[in-house]
Amino acid sequence: MNIVWSTTPTEAEALKLCSEADFLREVNIALQGAPGFHAMSTNKPKLSLRAKAVIPCMPAVPMFPTNRATFPLSLGHAPEYVRNRIVLLGDAAHCIHPMAGQGVNLGIYDAEALSEVIQVAAAAGSDIGGDGDIHLLPYQKDRLPKNVAMMLAIHSLKSIYEVENESFNSLRGIGMNLWNLSPTIKSQTIRVAMGLDV
Repeated sequence: MNIVWSTTPTEAEALKLCSEADFLREVNIALQGAPGFHAMSTNKPKLSLRAKAVIPCMPAVPMFPTNRATFPLSLGHAPEYVRNRIVLLGDAAHCIHPMAGQGVNLGIYDAEALSEVIQVAAAAGSDIGGDGDIHLLPYQKDRLPKNVAMMLAIHSLKSIYEVENESFNSLRGIGMNLWNLSPTIKSQTIRVAMGLDV
């Protein structure tokens, strides 16, 4: 089993250094949703102060082989995807915060778009990377703006959840409730996240 746990640098270091038993306890508290705990919140209780009571919503993890590592969340994007017969796609073209599984989705959409332009060039009997990459550039024209838009949306969402201010948290909660109550906006957001309208 692998998990990616996004948290503050301070808590990440504490989780990395704590004992196996303490780490397993922390994983289960996070998965069970301790009162006041929100997975996207950076204002989590300290390891020794976490609530002991949990709301059962997921089965407890009985054991966890832990080769723990920490790395900073990053956001990056290549300025171009195509040059001199070389094509970047997936993580080689862009890296995104591990939220909502969108990094792998973007890579899959890149591969699909690249496959389509290669098929068109091959069907025409063209040199796929020839003529100044003319057959590959439609891939870049298609995917680059879509990837940037998704990356900005995910980064904005991450930034919104990093704010720990009571007034802002209330506004954020109202905004998420309104989003949840709007079938049209919610449906469109889900379609974009699934790649149906990307």
